[in-house]
Amino acid sequence: MSAKKKASLKSNKTPTSKSQEALSEIKTHQRECAIRYEYIEKRLDEGSAKFKRLEMLIWGVYPFILVSVVLAKIL
Repeated sequence: MSAKKKASLKSNKTPTSKSQEALSEIKTHQRECAIRYEYIEKRLDEGSAKFKRLEMLIWGVYPFILVSVVLAKIL
C-alpha cells in the first residue's frame, strides 16, 4: 500500500471509533495494572512475613547477650 492510502485509511476513522479504541486501550491497561498491583501486594505481604521472622530472631539474641554479659562478670 502506498503511504497516501495508509494515511487516508487512518484519517477515515470517525471520532467515535477513535474514542472507542481509546476506551478499549484504557480498559486493557486497567486490567493489566490490577494484575500488577495484586502481584505487588502479594510480594509486600511475603516481605512483611520475612521481616517479622527476622525481627523475632533479633529479639531472641538479646537474652543471649544479657546472659553472656552477666556470666562474664560472675566468672
